[in-house]
Amino acid sequence: MKEFLKSTLFRVILIVLAAVIVITAVIGSMGGWSSPIGTALGGVVEPIQSGLAGIGRTVSRFFSAYGNYEQLERENAELREQLSEQRDKQLEYEQALRENEFYKDYLNIKENNTDFELCPASVVARDASDPYGSFTISSGSLDGISPHDPVITSDGLVGYVGTVAPTYSVVITLFDPTLKVGAADNRTGDSGIISSTADDVAKGVCRLERLSRDCSVAIGDYVVTTGGGVFPAGLTVGTVESLGQNEGEITVYVTVKPAADISKLSQVMVITSFTGQNQVG
Repeated sequence: MKEFLKSTLFRVILIVLAAVIVITAVIGSMGGWSSPIGTALGGVVEPIQSGLAGIGRTVSRFFSAYGNYEQLERENAELREQLSEQRDKQLEYEQALRENEFYKDYLNIKENNTDFELCPASVVARDASDPYGSFTISSGSLDGISPHDPVITSDGLVGYVGTVAPTYSVVITLFDPTLKVGAADNRTGDSGIISSTADDVAKGVCRLERLSRDCSVAIGDYVVTTGGGVFPAGLTVGTVESLGQNEGEITVYVTVKPAADISKLSQVMVITSFTGQNQVG
């Protein structure tokens, strides 16, 4: 609207309108349109008046349309605000569902492991430069977390706490070759050590090493922690995907797909205490 009032077209309309008014006033003072001069000027003014009438109708339609446009803009703004509110409510609802599911799992784990002291935490950052997928959680020493505390989800073992600050901690995952976990095939009892290599990480697996060559481990078996030291017994590590043997070694290994989807975690639980937990020097 402001742009139209400042436009050249608007100025021309005003000038023409003023000219018509002046001419009309002059003709009126000289005896009206029936006078010879009025008749002559009438031939000039009449087309202008007709044009102005057309312009007037156009301007009237413009202002009417502009009024409707402003109303539509207000209505669209209100609709956008309502959609934004609905979107926020939907996000809050979905977040509440996730949290409810998480805390239900939290309670189930606690009920099945009465000796566990658990601290829930959110994943707040990931180290993009770490090929082993370490990440930062929202709880630290002020929440009772200590180095080497096991980190789990309802699906299974994730890793353990590496460094700890008052309000956050860094989690070392199962993919990290520095992490060693005693584990066994849940069906056969064949035991070994969970470890990892760069090739394993690229495939999204770790491995259960130091198995006897005559072990009965089979693809699809579940692997669980054997307990003692850092980790309690019975935590699900994952499922066996393949069997292999390193050249020159008398033992065999199997690759294990972690039960927890480590790359997509948003919330975890830290086991801050359990029966049989030992300090690591």
